Amino acid sequence: MDLRQTPRYPLHTKALIAYPDKTVHACKAENVSTFGVCIALEKQIPMDVAYQVRFVIRANDTSHTITARVKATYGVLGSDGMFRVGFSFTEENPDRTSLINSLTREFSV
Repeated sequence: MDLRQTPRYPLHTKALIAYPDKTVHACKAENVSTFGVCIALEKQIPMDVAYQVRFVIRANDTSHTITARVKATYGVLGSDGMFRVGFSFTEENPDRTSLINSLTREFSV
């Protein structure tokens, strides 16, 4: 059963994640909602830890770079060997929320 309360929109775009020790690693943003983002990583990371992520959303024929503070809340190992981690946004950002809501007109997962 899917307990998500908001629609998720596919991204499949390159992303960056900054770990608490300030190291930055390349990753892949897979989908986004107004509450968070799912990112695929090569290595498992600790849950309930704060990170910073950066990824691009393409909406209304324009690319928008999103930088957000997030908390890792869920992780699972995919069949492709990548770790899918669900991150919750930890700060409200009306512009980001509006941008993500604009994706409703384009597609949903």
